[in-house]
Amino acid sequence: MLWIGLIVVMLLVVLSFSRRQWAVRELPAAVRATPIEFLEALGSLYRNAGASSTAIAIALERFRRHVLRLCGLRGKQMPMAELAAVLRRRFPQTDETLEADLAACEEAAWGETVTPREALALIQKLHGTKRD
Repeated sequence: MLWIGLIVVMLLVVLSFSRRQWAVRELPAAVRATPIEFLEALGSLYRNAGASSTAIAIALERFRRHVLRLCGLRGKQMPMAELAAVLRRRFPQTDETLEADLAACEEAAWGETVTPREALALIQKLHGTKRD
């Protein structure tokens, strides 16, 4: 009886050890948010924080870097009026309201009383798109 019990215990030890060597099942794939879900989450964060001016400041800085790269002036810091002049020299067909739009964006980026609708309109002007 002792030998049978010892064999059963040894068999259980071997089976329990060998069971842990391999995965029982594959791990599920990591859940990732789609780009639109990410944008909705980011938008709700800005809305809850009342940070419309922050969104404009980010878009304006991105626009500034892109324009400076297009004009071959990487890494330079210049005011918006000078940036508009450089952009107009490089691309003469730009919109007539460029200076006014850039001034409005710069003013809104430092202001705290920008509504989300105004912020969206200014950012769309920076991107050159208008939503009807």
